[in-house]
Amino acid sequence: MAMCAGAQPVHTMSKPAGKATANVEIITEQPEGNVVSYTRSGEYMTASLYGYDATQQTGQMKITYAADNKTVYLLDPLAYGEGTGVWVQGELSDDGTTSATKVVK
Repeated sequence: MAMCAGAQPVHTMSKPAGKATANVEIITEQPEGNVVSYTRSGEYMTASLYGYDATQQTGQMKITYAADNKTVYLLDPLAYGEGTGVWVQGELSDDGTTSATKVVK
């Protein structure tokens, strides 16, 4: 995964032996760039012994736009509540409306 200037990978994880191996850089420090907070809302699903349940959620999504105007970092895109403090690197589409993310190299 190419790192943008200012991105600070703090931890590296490897999958256990016998599995497909890949190193994952976990970004726990806010990358350099223009940080914008967005309000988000939607539903999330939980599963139990009794089936599935959809619940409403709302919150803030922080996105850092890097100086290259292509690389973005999303803070806790799948977390609800306090989150995990992990930034996920992505790349904006040509029209700037969507982001493809990479989790492994």
